[in-house]
Amino acid sequence: MARITETTKTETHDCIIKQAKELFTTLGYDKTTTKAIAKKCGIAEGTLFNYFANKDEILVAVFENIVIDNQEDLEKGLPSVEEVLIKSSLRPIKKINIVPKPILIDMFVIMIKMAKKKKKIYQKFAEIDFAYMKELENLLSIYLDIKSYPISEKDLSEIIYGIVAADFMLYLYNPDATYQEFEENATRKLRFILKPYIKGEK
Repeated sequence: MARITETTKTETHDCIIKQAKELFTTLGYDKTTTKAIAKKCGIAEGTLFNYFANKDEILVAVFENIVIDNQEDLEKGLPSVEEVLIKSSLRPIKKINIVPKPILIDMFVIMIKMAKKKKKIYQKFAEIDFAYMKELENLLSIYLDIKSYPISEKDLSEIIYGIVAADFMLYLYNPDATYQEFEENATRKLRFILKPYIKGEK
């Protein structure tokens, strides 16, 4: 019997996430089955359960992959510190936006329901949010002159998180709102918040 290498395990794990992301995006969460995901990866459904306990866990992994995947160098091609910080703040939402809005709404509703029932899943979502805020905090400490203000980089990262999260939820709630409108609204608010702290902008 052929030995399953760590490389093969990693490739299978990544394939499950990739194919699930495509199926969730095209069919929606409810209509996607673990059997269909496994078939796309060329594995048995039972093999899939060696990697994920259920479809809920796959959805969490897909969401994490979309948000955290490929931390590109944003400094290249951006004209100012302000643009670097704003693009960094909006990057996770821009990645999520690859999913059609109606399906994205369904996925968020499902994830909220899962988080209420399953503490482990709730903690995983919290970890994603905290990682986002920590990345922002580190970036703010590099670019901002904040020592003379009664606020810390951590405080400011939480404020930015609140702005982005609130505007994104408003975008989801309003069926007529476009992603461009969300981005413009959030950018305007982020510029207002960041300007006093940017080195050389006082």
